[in-house]
Amino acid sequence: MAEGIRHRRPAAWRTRLLVQVRTLARTLARTLARTLAGVFPVAVFALVLLLAIGEWGLLGGILAGTGLGAAMAWALDRLIARYRPARWAAATTIALLLALVVLSLW
Repeated sequence: MAEGIRHRRPAAWRTRLLVQVRTLARTLARTLARTLAGVFPVAVFALVLLLAIGEWGLLGGILAGTGLGAAMAWALDRLIARYRPARWAAATTIALLLALVVLSLW
């Protein structure tokens, strides 16, 4: 073996790897929160539409529910886009609902 050739990596690789893992975890958390929060206005729209159909019948419910649901979904979308705590609250709500759906399958 040649003299002066190191066969082990320097200890700094662990630090770089740890920084990369932390950055990846933060990025995934933000992406997941954005994705789940994006589902929330759609779920609210669907809920308002179903409640309106149940309350006012098929035709009246579709007409009123679409207008009310779209207005509420738009307002929630603007709120979620503007305030980070609202994004996390919406993401947490959707995540809990998805967990309940998955757990109810067993």
